[in-house]
Amino acid sequence: MGVSFFEKKNWNAWPRVTYYATNTWRDYRLSYAHSHDRLELLYVYYGELTLLFRIGEEWKEITLYSNDYLLIDVDIFHTIRTGSCTSQVFSLEIKLVPDTLSSLQYSLRHLIGCDPGVSALFSQEQRVIRLSDSGHVVPVINEMQHCLEESEQQGNYFDLLVSALFSAIGNDYLSQRYPQKSGIRHLRKATEYITSNLHRPITCSEIAARSGVSLNYLNRLFQEQYGRTMNEYINHLRIIEAKKLIERTDIPLSELYRQVGYQTPQNFGKQFQKQAGCTPSAYRKQLKDEHLEKTFEKNSNFVADLPE
Repeated sequence: MGVSFFEKKNWNAWPRVTYYATNTWRDYRLSYAHSHDRLELLYVYYGELTLLFRIGEEWKEITLYSNDYLLIDVDIFHTIRTGSCTSQVFSLEIKLVPDTLSSLQYSLRHLIGCDPGVSALFSQEQRVIRLSDSGHVVPVINEMQHCLEESEQQGNYFDLLVSALFSAIGNDYLSQRYPQKSGIRHLRKATEYITSNLHRPITCSEIAARSGVSLNYLNRLFQEQYGRTMNEYINHLRIIEAKKLIERTDIPLSELYRQVGYQTPQNFGKQFQKQAGCTPSAYRKQLKDEHLEKTFEKNSNFVADLPE
């Protein structure tokens, strides 16, 4: 077994992205288990994904939902599967280059020393880490993808994005490691209730009552964790769901808005334009299926049999 990505002896190195992919799956099952000599990040844009992984001789299972993500350490045998719903998953693999500074003359030690979240992340001993995105991880991922699609060069700006990614992950790790302090427990109740009831009109007061906290306190949690009001968060999820329906079905737009909880097509159109930058009908016209994948260098992967 190789040295864990998080071990202290790696701190003089700097992360280098070696592979990334965006996949859209339904009823997908990888028929074998494999491991990498890199850290893997799996981020569920929407849908769900189940990871089966081995620690020692024991096999374990974790299921992720929309906006959840995993860090899978070096040499962890794992496989994945999705359910009958359509799921979109982003994968990123990162290796550490020993005794090599970034283009900004940073080492990982610099980042650990100045960011308490990153410090906490690199001080833990978990080999598979599950987190929920508080709203700061996916914008960095999207910007990294844009840079990687434009060029294979990973210069100053890209190194800043790497720093931002680990900082956002560290922030999620800190806040979700101490749920009583951060209010994550109440926030998770709220977000789970919202996700389960996107198809119908719901009020913020109703959500607060279900979460067991006051409306003012819950609104403050949403602002702190997501940088959005509760209503903005609800609209954000509804438009994500609407985009999925537009991409994967032929439901008329005159009916679709009701399926994502809007009471009028005017409000739906306004929110869609605000978030997607175009009307629902324009979005449907410009859609095309994409599979995006890029490898910058050969990874050393190993395979193993799945449990019976």
